[in-house]
Amino acid sequence: MITKEVFPNPVVKKVIFQVRFPNLFSIEKMIGDYQMEIMDCFPNSQLLFQQNFLVASVGAKTDLQEIQDKADSAGVKKIWNFKSDTGIELNVHTDSIDISSTLHKTYNNPKEENRFRDTIAFAIGKFLSIVRIPKLTRIGLRYIDKCPIESKDNETLKKWYNSTFPLKRFPLGDAIDFNFTARTKKGKCFLKFSE
Repeated sequence: MITKEVFPNPVVKKVIFQVRFPNLFSIEKMIGDYQMEIMDCFPNSQLLFQQNFLVASVGAKTDLQEIQDKADSAGVKKIWNFKSDTGIELNVHTDSIDISSTLHKTYNNPKEENRFRDTIAFAIGKFLSIVRIPKLTRIGLRYIDKCPIESKDNETLKKWYNSTFPLKRFPLGDAIDFNFTARTKKGKCFLKFSE
């Protein structure tokens, strides 16, 4: 389904797409081939290292060495980072690949030149042509918005947003906090929508 609606006030500041899969140690051997395939769109690259650290509040009977051993066993993760000149960032881990963009304002609007779906299709398509993924564990698309509200009333909110909130029953002017979450299941797949 193609969304043809063009929003007059796009609030998207960053969009992130991620695919997770079982940890594949072979990715390190194939990353150079992948880099060559995407270099025209993602010319800037670097190898990053990530290590988690533990902050814990413990009681007198806690075995501190056991906690430290668990933290140390997490180890250092390699992240192969690729960047475009237009604000798109691509990260490859041994168990996932993610794409972040500050450029895109639409997923697949045919009237727009910069569609996030095209970037996803390019980066993930090239990745799957090199790396054999036996199983996908998660696919996610997330939008980070900058959501200005010029005044706290229903009319202003409706000018900017197509909200799921029942504003007729609960006016925005009376709101302390609004949250809406829907979780659905279709077969073995799950969808979570949160506003």
